Amino acid sequence: MLDVLDPEGVLFTHRLYRDSCVFYQDGLYLKDLSRVGRDLARTAIVDNSPQVFGFQPDNGVPVLSWYGDRDDTELLKLEPLLAAAALASDVRPLLHGYFGLADRIAAA
Repeated sequence: MLDVLDPEGVLFTHRLYRDSCVFYQDGLYLKDLSRVGRDLARTAIVDNSPQVFGFQPDNGVPVLSWYGDRDDTELLKLEPLLAAAALASDVRPLLHGYFGLADRIAAA
């Protein structure tokens, strides 16, 4: 999807895939943003596997899987949120307020 949205690699400067994950426990792979040397206030993870946000849940943007669905509009639904995140000095309070992933983890 990123190749379609940003073929020149201008908007999305870093991509994390399974090989970028840290094996945690019980077969879980987590994306640890502290390892990529980016400012966490300006970094978000968009992923269809919310468990990968475990180390930095307030940087996570969960999405539904879109495999093979030509009518998928999930990313379009995120447009207002991503536009707000682009203007935010720190994305974490914004994403925390929108998704509350850290609170959900703490309550589990």
